[in-house]
Amino acid sequence: MRVSEHFFSVQGESSTIGKPAVFLRLQGCNLLCKWCDTVEVWEGGRSYSNDGLSNLFRDKGYDEALERGAHLIITGGEPLIQQNDIEGFLRESIQVSPYTEIETNGTIKPSAGLDKVVDQYNVSPKTSNSGMPKRRINSSALSWFAANNKAQFKFVVEDEKDIHEIKHDFLERYNIASERVWIMPQASTRQKLIERGETIVELCKKNGFNFSPRLQLMIWDQATGV
Repeated sequence: MRVSEHFFSVQGESSTIGKPAVFLRLQGCNLLCKWCDTVEVWEGGRSYSNDGLSNLFRDKGYDEALERGAHLIITGGEPLIQQNDIEGFLRESIQVSPYTEIETNGTIKPSAGLDKVVDQYNVSPKTSNSGMPKRRINSSALSWFAANNKAQFKFVVEDEKDIHEIKHDFLERYNIASERVWIMPQASTRQKLIERGETIVELCKKNGFNFSPRLQLMIWDQATGV
């Protein structure tokens, strides 16, 4: 598996915010959003065999954290590029059976085998504010996630025009209920998060969405590996 970084922290976004979590950030992405704040991280890294990654988890104390109830969060980039390797690691090499979250942009449909060993999908479809062309949307994959009760949806929002796009292009088209939706301010710094937070909260109240801060930004600002 091609891994960019790994660390023990807390989940910073969505429904499990604040939960102790082991993060495994995988290398590579099939999109390149203009506001992505992890490009320099997921472009680099190294490859691990399943045994090598299992040894890493033991040596870093990640296994102990997972045994105490920490979630395993597999993120990227786009981790589902490597879904066969993820499934193999979860089935054959990891020493505990953690609550596993996968963070994905929703353009790749998980295999049936992977779905059996994943507990939660944090699906973050990209709107036009990402600067990406049409390949940011895969209707087949989004339909699959919408029909899977393990999936919740997380959108990055700059202002109210993004809300209109989310409701029309995603919620109505794929029959996604508003209670499954978390809205985050588009921000790459603590200051920008604070500046936009109040506006985004009001939009959530108005439209029945959940608000998600970016806890990692509030605590550590632009630091990575935390």
